[in-house]
Amino acid sequence: MRITIRNESINPRSLLSAKHLKNLAGVLALLACAGCAGPGGRDAAMVEYTPMADALTLSQHVGQKIEIDGLASDMPWQHLIQEIEGFPHANYVDIGRGQVVVYSTQPFRERRKLRIRGSVVKAEGTSKRPGSDQPYVEYQIVADSWETLE
Repeated sequence: MRITIRNESINPRSLLSAKHLKNLAGVLALLACAGCAGPGGRDAAMVEYTPMADALTLSQHVGQKIEIDGLASDMPWQHLIQEIEGFPHANYVDIGRGQVVVYSTQPFRERRKLRIRGSVVKAEGTSKRPGSDQPYVEYQIVADSWETLE
């Protein structure tokens, strides 16, 4: 049996050489990461996420990757809803005393505590108050991945 890496033939009996071990380690690292995609369908293994304790400062993180814990809600509040290509599901997540819309590739099916990793986006629209022409802004999350904590 022979293994070819970078146009080099390696005899399996000589895999202990430093040069070949380095090549093999790189291949194994790539293979290990191949299954790193979370339920959101995106590969989040190599991305740095800023941990957040609450949603009060989402406005300071637009376009950035964040990680936040919340509870998938079964009672949506009134929110602006955007169409985000590739993320057809708008989920409602209770975070602290507020609620945030989280867009995902799959719906959050149960009321469970979640850890969400994704990007903060800004939604803009007209006021929710009838007769008002004031613009309204809220901050939402596009989920790269999520996991159940309970």
